Formats: sequence, C-alpha cells, structure tokens
Amino acid sequence: MNRRQSIILLIVIATILLLNGAVSAQSGVDMVIFRDEDTLTIYVPSAGTVSLEGLQIQATGERGTQSRSLEDFGSFRGLPFNNLPTPVCFHIARSDSNRPLPMACQNLELVFVQRVSDADVFWYNDVSNIGSVVMVMDGNTPVGFCAANAPSCDVTLGRNRAAEASIAVFESTRDGNSEIYTINVRSGDVIRLTNNDAQDRAPSFSPDRTRIVFVSDRNGQPDLFIMNIDGNGVEQLTNNDIREDDPAWSSDGNWIAFSGNENDTAQIYLLDLNDNRLRPLTDDDSTNIQPSWSPDSEQIAFASNRTGEFEIFIINRDGRGLQQIADDAGENFAPSWSPDPHRIVFTSTRDGNEEIYVYDLDRRRSQRLTNDPARDTDATRSSDGNEILFSSDRDGSHNLYLININGGAADRLTNSPGDDIAPAWSE
Repeated sequence: MNRRQSIILLIVIATILLLNGAVSAQSGVDMVIFRDEDTLTIYVPSAGTVSLEGLQIQATGERGTQSRSLEDFGSFRGLPFNNLPTPVCFHIARSDSNRPLPMACQNLELVFVQRVSDADVFWYNDVSNIGSVVMVMDGNTPVGFCAANAPSCDVTLGRNRAAEASIAVFESTRDGNSEIYTINVRSGDVIRLTNNDAQDRAPSFSPDRTRIVFVSDRNGQPDLFIMNIDGNGVEQLTNNDIREDDPAWSSDGNWIAFSGNENDTAQIYLLDLNDNRLRPLTDDDSTNIQPSWSPDSEQIAFASNRTGEFEIFIINRDGRGLQQIADDAGENFAPSWSPDPHRIVFTSTRDGNEEIYVYDLDRRRSQRLTNDPARDTDATRSSDGNEILFSSDRDGSHNLYLININGGAADRLTNSPGDDIAPAWSE
C-alpha cells in the first residue's frame, strides 16, 4: 500500500502469551474497539478476570509503522494486565479533545484515560482525516476485522489461560446455607454466584470456563443446573427421580458425569449434552461416587466401596475396562484427574487421617502431598498441573488452601466462618 493513499492500515496485534507461547483465539475475550480522529477506546465487557498482558496497538500509515503497548501509557502503567477485572475501558484521547466516552464505558467503575499530544495520535490519518481499516491479530492469526470508517467493531482476542486458571469455583456455607462462589487464587477475591434458600453445591467448570454445572434442590430434590460464570443464565438440566451429585464436565464438552442415587444405591451416570440422553455407567449394589474425567474424555475415575472400603477405580466411557488403582490400606476417595493424563490426585486415610496424595498411573505408586492432623480433602489441580487447591479444617472450619504439586507448605486462601469445600479448577 502506498503511504500517500488516503486509507491507513491500523493493525491491533493482541499477543497474549502463556509461559510457553502464544495461545489460540478459541474461547477468547470479547472486546469492542471504538475509534474516531480524536480517540481510541478499548472496551472489555464483563468476562470475569482476563489477561490483556502484551496487548499492542500497531498503526501503519503516513508516518510509517508505530507500535504502542497499553503498559507504555503512563495512566495505564502498573495495572494488573495479567489479572484484570472486567468490565473495563481504556480510553486514549487527544489532549484537547472534548469527545465523551463511548456509551458502553460511561458509568463503569474501571475506566482509564490517557491524554496524548497531536504528535502521538498514531491511530488515525491526520492528513486525509479518513477512517482506517482495523484488523485484530492473535499472533499471526486474524481474529477480528473492522471496516474502514466504521465507528466501532467487535473483536475476540485469545485469552491467557494462566490468568483464566487463577479462578476457581467452590461451595461454601459462609453466608448460611450452601451457595456457589468463585475465588481468584492469586488475589483471594471471592464472588458469590448463587443466592437463594436452596442448597447449591458441587460446582464444576465447563471446559471453556464460560459455564458452571452444579447441584441444587431449589425445585425439591437435587438436580443438575448450569449457569454462566457470572451467576446469570441459570438453566435446569435434569428433572427425574435420581438424586444427582458430584457433576463433572468432560474436557470435550459433550458429557457430564455425575453420581446419582436411586433406590438407595449411588451409581455413575453420563448425560450426553448433544441429545440430553442419560445412561448409567455403573450398575451394582455398591456406592459409586465422585466421577472425574480423564483429559481425553475417554475414561472416568471414581470412588466405590464395592470391595468393602472406598477405593478408586477407572472405567472407560463405554462402561468397559474397569480397574482399581491406589489400593493401599485405608480408604481412598475424591479422585481428581490431573491435566497430566498420567496422574490422579485423591484423598486417603492410609496414614491415619485424611491427606492429599498423587497417584502415578505409569509407576503405580502414590506420593503424599499433605501432612497435617486435620482433614485435607477435595483436591483439584491447576490447568498447568503445578498447584493443587484443596479444602482443610486445619484452622477450625473448612477453608481453601494451595500447595505445590511437589509438596511443601500450604498457603491458606480463605478465612470463612462457614465451610469452604469442593473447589474446582478446569478439568
């Protein structure tokens, strides 16, 4: 393109990195870009906590190619871009501009304004004063496009999965009865999602982390419900004579496994989300509970007392290939399959009280992670596999704690007057 042509190419490059490289735009953060000759505004609607670390604005026009990072602007410097609460607006404007904020940004609590001189207005052609074409990129992949002279455009940026994984969901009685909450494990911020007189419990994330499946007796008996990550959009999934518990969403998004009690026996069931058909995975006289999916969605780990005490078993999704693991002395239960397909985190009483262990499926041996006289249980592993979130009553009531996968001291995350239990990161 000739620099003297009247249309500039403005490229907004969103480079959102994990520790090991760029992430894809799938399950991305929705954003809106507003622009005119005086202002450029980036608006991120409510999406929980997101990462905009590394976001760059690159403009190619009559002045050549110029690039800016949001962190370069003084008014934005120091913000937690890798762990940013939303909704939020970044508004960059000429120093003498009196244009108001876009309507979407008005009345928001998080609005950051940066004033720049005419010489620093790099996103608009100040000679021809004609709007630009805007393309949004995630690495080398285009993920959004704004037509020339369009006053705004919707784009989707890839999301930093490390920032996503800082959010966990859990059940708590801190406000009286059992309700569902989220916690940012980095900042400790807790948000209540449900608020009713029923018992809302046993939450689990969808694989894209936009929805939560949970159990509620708000309509009489325990059934499965789903809601958005902000607590809105509640829908009932099941309505039958089975008393559902322990739901777990498969990594491919097609199934929800749960334990269901009918005729005084608990079995593992599968709910096919494509056709809403329900089928039992186990069918015996024992108690089968606490299903957890393998990363490839082909197997399920669960706890069962079919041998007398509770032990951990693995079964294929088609109901075949049943095998017992971690069959040491004591009871073994609450399995949580790690993002690493070779490891399962679980709770065991083999050393006297409830502690957290990791079972290596290849080596067929367990490693103890916690060592405390209290009850340590309900372990769930972070998406990068490096940390474990669990519940413990070591300081009185049950609270949430964080520990490295290699063991060591546990950091307390909550200080609840009730019990904080059943935490879940993404499968």
